[in-house]
Amino acid sequence: MIVFPAQEEFDAASAEVRFPVEVIGKRIRCRAETAGLSSQPGEAAILAAARINRPRLEAAVRKKLLQGQYEADGSILIRASDLAS
Repeated sequence: MIVFPAQEEFDAASAEVRFPVEVIGKRIRCRAETAGLSSQPGEAAILAAARINRPRLEAAVRKKLLQGQYEADGSILIRASDLAS
C-alpha cells in the first residue's frame, strides 16, 4: 500500500519541496524541484503550488517507485521534466 501523508515542506537551500511517502509501512523521502511547480517566488507560493499539483506529484512518485528509480540516497526526486505534460 502506498500512502502520501500531507507533510510537505519547502527547502530553500536546495530549491525543493520535500514530502514523505509510505510504502508498506516504510517511509521514503520524496523531493520535487520547485521549477516544475511554480514560477512564483517564495515559500508560501511554492507550497501552495505543491498542494494544487499533489495528484501529479503522487502519480510521478508512484511511477518512479514502480520503476525502481531511486536516487543514490534512497529518495525519490521529481524533476520538472517528470511533471511536463
